[in-house]
Amino acid sequence: MPKAWASWMIVGIVTLALPCAAARAEIVAPPPATPTMEPEQSSFGHTSCVASAPRELGRSTVRNLRLVVAAQPSTGPSLARERPPALAAWSGGESAIMVRPIGLELGATQTVSLDQGMNVSVLAPASGGRFMAITVGALCGGGRARGYACLRAIGLAADGTAIAPAYAPEPSEQQLEIVARTPLRAADGTPTGIALATVSRWGGADISLFRLGASGEVVVEPHPIHADGPGDSPIHALYAEGEQVVATGRQETGATDEEGYPLDRPFVLALGQRRQPLAPAVPASARLRWGRVQGAELQLFYTMPHERVRWLRISTVDGSYQGGTPSTIEPSASLPASPISTSLRVVRGQLVLERGDLRGRTLGTTTIAPARGRAVIASAWDGTALEVVWATRAGREWVISESRVSCRP
Repeated sequence: MPKAWASWMIVGIVTLALPCAAARAEIVAPPPATPTMEPEQSSFGHTSCVASAPRELGRSTVRNLRLVVAAQPSTGPSLARERPPALAAWSGGESAIMVRPIGLELGATQTVSLDQGMNVSVLAPASGGRFMAITVGALCGGGRARGYACLRAIGLAADGTAIAPAYAPEPSEQQLEIVARTPLRAADGTPTGIALATVSRWGGADISLFRLGASGEVVVEPHPIHADGPGDSPIHALYAEGEQVVATGRQETGATDEEGYPLDRPFVLALGQRRQPLAPAVPASARLRWGRVQGAELQLFYTMPHERVRWLRISTVDGSYQGGTPSTIEPSASLPASPISTSLRVVRGQLVLERGDLRGRTLGTTTIAPARGRAVIASAWDGTALEVVWATRAGREWVISESRVSCRP
């Protein structure tokens, strides 16, 4: 989980209306299970978790390897039995990425032509069981693009092959960087794309919604609010409910707390280019643990000493605090949500998964596989289990492996 911040800035809102289901007089079968966007207590909070036997995905001699993984969520009554499609992708060279399907059996490794392949930054599930890969290079090469940053995106089928020409806009920004992302979902929870927040050296901060069209082409929709100028605070995180996206940012003061973490200014809402500071509602020692959009509210949860939780509810319409804000949830009180946080790291030569709850308590650790030295690690939640992909050095090569961690009562 990221380090906590005592205050934030809401910098943009997109809301899309969702159709309402018509009422039915007769009794009908229950709808398919809605896939969860992230681990939660019922699916990943149990004490017993098991990692599948590691499988090697491939090898690479790229020096600074980039590695990403994505999974389509499990749906329907067979949610717990089937293994949904997943893809892993890694740096393949200046103009290519390597992609391999992950399932009960490993698919064939595909070489996908894509500019800035050394800098594969995003792999996300998209509509129709497809995926989207995005690369961002600090500097393009050749012609009028020299000196500018390049962003490229391409749609992928479930077998890892490209399904349409890559999205390759004319470069116009310098030092472009992806600073936040969040998945976009349909009303039934299935993926529709991904929202990305980018910051450039001189152009400020932008939010863009990336989706795939019917023929697999990448379709990009700009977010209506843009933060101009290099002096503006960058976007720090994105939250979404369906396709309603809320962005938060921070304004640093230069001061730090007793542990050396930065202290920030209070919440600010940007309406166009106007920002409205909000009164502080959490102590400097609080740590942001989790956030979500629910209806017309942005809800933020902070861990407090002695397993207490501070709960903030903020209007996504005008940035005001909602009724009961702030509220402190005591250790013995029930929580309004039960997300499970995950942390993957190498400990004493072993790749280890640590799980925690909303109060900051450690629920358990699971040893996945031996992993010595430097490691590149990525993971993706598929609705029932965590797909983990990692790479470690073996001489001059990176060895790329995968395992799937599931928990049972």
